[in-house]
Amino acid sequence: MPISYGSKYFGWLVALIIMFIGGWFLLPAAYETLIMVTSPQLGIWIRPILVMLNLLIVNPLSNPIAFILWIAAGFIGGVIAGTKKGGVVVGIVAWLSCLLIIVFSGFMILQSGAGLNDIFNITVPPGYSLADLLGIPILQDVANYLILPMFGIVGGGGGGFGFDMILQILLPLIIFFFVPVFTVCIAAVIGAAVRPRE
Repeated sequence: MPISYGSKYFGWLVALIIMFIGGWFLLPAAYETLIMVTSPQLGIWIRPILVMLNLLIVNPLSNPIAFILWIAAGFIGGVIAGTKKGGVVVGIVAWLSCLLIIVFSGFMILQSGAGLNDIFNITVPPGYSLADLLGIPILQDVANYLILPMFGIVGGGGGGFGFDMILQILLPLIIFFFVPVFTVCIAAVIGAAVRPRE
């Protein structure tokens, strides 16, 4: 039993390291621009938040690198875990760990004294423009699935906002939030299934 537990723990650790290092170094250029713009007010903890956000809200069509990272992390974590059940545990805990990194980093920003005034006082420095920030996958998805449909509703003069309309607009974004956890768990189960048995 200790060997099984150790395998799950090590599988989770390796999966999280893959996600963190891969997410850190393969962060899209638009996020780098956002970091350069916000770090003078919010400090160094803004980078881990944006790295994890990029990994946690994944549209495979607009953010294939993050999608592939989840597959790789899940598969290798599942191979190390050795069992399908252990692979699922590794996947879920790795996903939850990314959420915890965001919470911890946000707490550290608040501890540093940054507040709402700092957020509202963020200015775009010379050499950067608002257009540079629009390449962020999350912002592209929000524009495509939230803002543009709202313009269609307003312009079309249809039935207005109802629960069904709000659900129709938000459903793609909710799905993209859960894509990583499903992806990492399925990849982990596959990894556990192909692991050679002694």
